[in-house]
Amino acid sequence: MFSALLCFIPREVTAADSERREDSASTPLLQLALEAELSGDNVKRQEYLAARLRATPDDPATRWHAGCVRVGDEWLQVQIAEDQVAQKGLVFEYRKLRDQYAGTVNGQVALARWCRKNKLEEHELLHWAAVLSFDPTNRDARSRLGIREYRGMLLTKTQLDEHKKSQKEYEAALSRWKPQLRRWRKAMEGADAKEREKAVAELRLIEDVTALPALDEVFSDADEELLLEVVGVAGAINEQLGADLLLKYAVAAESAAVRDAAASELGKRSLYGFVPALLANM
Repeated sequence: MFSALLCFIPREVTAADSERREDSASTPLLQLALEAELSGDNVKRQEYLAARLRATPDDPATRWHAGCVRVGDEWLQVQIAEDQVAQKGLVFEYRKLRDQYAGTVNGQVALARWCRKNKLEEHELLHWAAVLSFDPTNRDARSRLGIREYRGMLLTKTQLDEHKKSQKEYEAALSRWKPQLRRWRKAMEGADAKEREKAVAELRLIEDVTALPALDEVFSDADEELLLEVVGVAGAINEQLGADLLLKYAVAAESAAVRDAAASELGKRSLYGFVPALLANM
């Protein structure tokens, strides 16, 4: 039932949904869904697919994995799409073959090839996606879906381009912010009280979400007092990267005070901003 509902996630997304698209440093949600399916955890698979569809509702690979096919401008549940295919006189044979070959990688390959031969492109791609769920290394499935492996991730060309663009932006932000953050940390750890107060005040003015990865890197081994300042900055930035950084400190910080402060900041946010990531790491 839940899988069928995934097909009806709307194409329109809010600005907040767009901002929750995967961070370049994290594992893509589609990859997590595939891993969950391989491990037999269908609940997590559905959660990851739903989150991915909210962020990128027109991504074909995600729709195929959710059991949807495109008919015209719409994504439909397979059953509904099959009813439309029936008008072409193919549905009976397709259903017979589907029942015959269900549950095996070779069967999914055979179904995909049959669909291609009969010009049922969306059904073909759906079965190639099923092939990948059995065997992520299958060359034919990767080729037909336009998927390639990049640093251990399976991505379409569009996803790969987005990932590389995000990585460049991430590296540019590190280069831009790290020198300034290092100066502030040096002043905050120095003996000059005025310089220390000035650095703390300037740090607290950070509102740019792209500063957070550099902030985490520069202050990762700082003492409790400085890490509490980092938590304060992350808490003031109402973006997904802010929630991710707070979650990291709430779970992994050595200082109980830092963990408590990060957890307190997370408590002010929507559960959807950090619970999926928390579950993925359990």
